Amino acid sequence: MKTTRNSYMTFVILLLLAVGFAGCGDSSEEKISSDECECGEQFIRNVEGSGTVSYNEVVGKWQISSHVQGTYDTVYLYLVSGNKNLDEYNNLVVNFSGKVYSIQSEKMPVVSAGTECFCLLLETITVKP
Repeated sequence: MKTTRNSYMTFVILLLLAVGFAGCGDSSEEKISSDECECGEQFIRNVEGSGTVSYNEVVGKWQISSHVQGTYDTVYLYLVSGNKNLDEYNNLVVNFSGKVYSIQSEKMPVVSAGTECFCLLLETITVKP
């Protein structure tokens, strides 16, 4: 009986270690790097758009605020993943592209009605002419 209990405890400990080392998860086809762990696991879409860059002090991340064409008040708020420094683009309108993921609920900033938040893995950014 004691051997069975020890085997069970060993199995549970190994299982917990395996889950702990899994990182961000592997539910998508594309592996997610450690910088991207702050994004949710659900890939939403690729994006090419324009918006205004600012620093969100509440969540400690750079963000790009992009008005949705054809709507009155819908804004997509993209929190930029990783430790990117976008200081040179602060308060400027930019063109950008990247991959959009769901955002982890504990990283969700408080926003006004009509605003949807996403996590952005920024690929390119240029000042809009």
